[in-house]
Amino acid sequence: MNPENTPSPQVKPLGPAVEVPVYNCIVLVGPGETSGVRARVANLAGIETTARTEPRSPATTHSGIQTTIERSSHQWREHPLARSSPSPADAGEQQRLIAVHL
Repeated sequence: MNPENTPSPQVKPLGPAVEVPVYNCIVLVGPGETSGVRARVANLAGIETTARTEPRSPATTHSGIQTTIERSSHQWREHPLARSSPSPADAGEQQRLIAVHL
């Protein structure tokens, strides 16, 4: 605020709140078949990727998750995460949780 108690021109008032859908995805991370790291989405069948390092592996699944959810939404089908029960972790896999914003 300036001395006259009027808003500064750099400060903009906030607009109304906007809902952004956020989906919680369970990613199971473990050793790859030959090298690197394998990541698969436990609560969304058919999405599996490989990466060179563990920190990068959950991020590699993000676009596949986003595409699957968007495709389902556009076709007016039930949300794929709502009807999926998570797959159990295999030996050597660790669970990671990632939030996907559409």
